[in-house]
Amino acid sequence: MRYDEKVLFVLKGDRTYDKATGDYSEPELSTTEMMASVMDTGNDALQLVYGKLREGSLTVHLPVDAPEVFSHIEIRGRKYHADKRRNLRHGCSFIVSEVP
Repeated sequence: MRYDEKVLFVLKGDRTYDKATGDYSEPELSTTEMMASVMDTGNDALQLVYGKLREGSLTVHLPVDAPEVFSHIEIRGRKYHADKRRNLRHGCSFIVSEVP
């Protein structure tokens, strides 16, 4: 298995209130970059996870453990939501779906 694609795990921070201006600041984003094997999710796995066929779903395999807490995952410049996580003996895998 090739781990040849960059995957970003993004954690969105909290918005803070500035009393002087009366505005909320934009939340800070912290990212963790990891190399992963990314492929289309098979029809059997789609049926199990979603109960139907769903476009835009990917399977992501990591050779090491991923961060426990993150807001979303960015792959190929697009945002994805982790629908299923499976911790393995060495690494972990995700089934993700694209966020509009």
